[in-house]
Amino acid sequence: MHCTLLHALEAGVDEADDVDVDKTVTDLRERAGELSPFTLTFDQPLIGRMTVEISG
Repeated sequence: MHCTLLHALEAGVDEADDVDVDKTVTDLRERAGELSPFTLTFDQPLIGRMTVEISG
């Protein structure tokens, strides 16, 4: 499992325009509210050319 801390799109690529961010946030908030609390433990960040990821 990993968690993307930061993801940058390449110059000229604008895929984010096709995403309904408000609906995504609402859906995630609703589903996360159904979960019991849990602890995430992460390793050191992996810094790549376009992302910063942290492994769980």
